[in-house]
Amino acid sequence: MPLEPQYVPTRWAKKPKDVTDQLTEQMQMLVGLDYQVRMLRERPWASITFSGLRCQFAIVPLWRGGRAISQSCGARLLHYPYDLHGYFVADLVIERPADGRDQTVIVEILAIDDPVVR
Repeated sequence: MPLEPQYVPTRWAKKPKDVTDQLTEQMQMLVGLDYQVRMLRERPWASITFSGLRCQFAIVPLWRGGRAISQSCGARLLHYPYDLHGYFVADLVIERPADGRDQTVIVEILAIDDPVVR
């Protein structure tokens, strides 16, 4: 009787990227190399019919005195068709600093578990 091939995980095997990794990479591509996208918080979210994640990110200039992301870059973040395996972006909010000193921009994203893909 032949043996069935089995997947044997190794320490070098790549783990699949989770939704926050995918969002971080795609936002980093949109804002460019002058900024760093940092994941601040991820928490489960659910309604009666859907479930997903609410993720909060900071977009920080990489040098002291750098400016916050521009309006056009913010528009790209808002309207970009994020490609997330098993999820879709249902809501995205960009919070700009109230005072002019802190140039960190906060982005909050609601990613819903896509029932069609899962």
